[in-house]
Amino acid sequence: MTARLLVAAAGLLIAMPLGLILAFTAMSGSVGCSRGQDGDIPPDYLRLYQQAGQRYGIPWQVLAGIGKAESDHGRGTGVGIRDGANRAGAMGPMQFLGTTWAAYGVDGNGDGRTDVYDPADAIPSAAKYLKASGAPADMYRAIWRYNHADWYVRRVLDFARGYSSGSAGVGEELCALPAAPTAVAGRVLAYARMQLGKPYAWGAEGPGAFDCSGLTMRA
Repeated sequence: MTARLLVAAAGLLIAMPLGLILAFTAMSGSVGCSRGQDGDIPPDYLRLYQQAGQRYGIPWQVLAGIGKAESDHGRGTGVGIRDGANRAGAMGPMQFLGTTWAAYGVDGNGDGRTDVYDPADAIPSAAKYLKASGAPADMYRAIWRYNHADWYVRRVLDFARGYSSGSAGVGEELCALPAAPTAVAGRVLAYARMQLGKPYAWGAEGPGAFDCSGLTMRA
């Protein structure tokens, strides 16, 4: 029992500085909406983002952030954007998996087809999926459900902030969501996470063992 308690305590002591590092680097990202970059979006895509956002009550900037992250608003050259599917099975400019498309795909332009490769269908389908996943009340969680990765959520929100300045329909909750870490902060986080599971030793500064300040200083 004593040995297990010591192991648990050591794990906690290693985790605590990692938590401090995570908090510090999360704050290091810029918070708030930046200058608008609407010119980056093709006019037809911008119109579709705005229409879908209004229809489903989703900030269009978030839809645009997803479109930017997934396909550069349909301009990307990756496999699966215009036809077929990528290695993960994702398809179309908003990169839907087949099962998700089957559940949330809509005929956005009323042409009688539900086409994952047609942005007029894919964009409102993405809005519908976000809505079903908790947006706009819990935007972070909704975007995470779109792609189960925190880095992806931060990337989408960074793009959304770039499209947000001077635009109607973007609440303070969007601009206040966590910003992506800087490149330096990203390396700090990556190093700190790699040390999880290593033993605690008083005064140790790595690489085989750490104490609280040793891990913080090394990272």
